[in-house]
Amino acid sequence: MRFFTDPGIGIDGRVFCMPAGRTAGEERVMGVRKTTRAFEKDKAAFFAKCRAEHAPCWICGQPIDYSVPKNTTDDSYSMDHFLPVSTHPDMQFDPAGFRPSHTPCNRARGNKDPYQPIGRLSRVWADESAM
Repeated sequence: MRFFTDPGIGIDGRVFCMPAGRTAGEERVMGVRKTTRAFEKDKAAFFAKCRAEHAPCWICGQPIDYSVPKNTTDDSYSMDHFLPVSTHPDMQFDPAGFRPSHTPCNRARGNKDPYQPIGRLSRVWADESAM
């Protein structure tokens, strides 16, 4: 059984109640996310685009099974954000940050920043190392 504290007012003006023993700052840590109609529309458009292009998982590069319902099997589609929403909440609604992924790949990545390759070695370095 959960007990709630007195209602508070959020930064958006909405009234909310937090479980007893938690502070408003912990609300973000608990994973409470907001959504909008525009966000839902953008997610649906992104899914349709990925399905039409048979886009692979951006994490592992393997094909995604778009014929099964989202987030139901290991090969099913899960929308990921390039920058984790937990660390970059201001980027949650940006369609440029959407990425197609497998459900387990998305879960395994968690809230880690995306992999950043070191880059190509310079020609000078490659030539000197051959000597």
